[in-house]
Amino acid sequence: PEGVNFVPAFRLFVIRERNQFHVISATCTHLGCTTEWKAKEGEFQCPCHGSKFKADGQPFAGPAPRGLAWYPLSVSGDGFLVVDSGKSVPPTYRFAVA
Repeated sequence: PEGVNFVPAFRLFVIRERNQFHVISATCTHLGCTTEWKAKEGEFQCPCHGSKFKADGQPFAGPAPRGLAWYPLSVSGDGFLVVDSGKSVPPTYRFAVA
């Protein structure tokens, strides 16, 4: 669906904006807790130690030393999105599906 979607099995947020997607890690860069998307505030928040991240994953409050990781995407032969969590991409990355 459109918007921010949490995938708990992989601790990822899949964000869809029309035909474009990007994936942000839900793992806080402070001590590895799972962050939460707060739609009302438009930010990711760590419930453990208070780190807060802007919608692009950049930290702006709390002890997190760096932003949330962004991962590249591709489409499998059967049409599923595939995330490569072994690599990272800049926060400007978008994957478009025709």
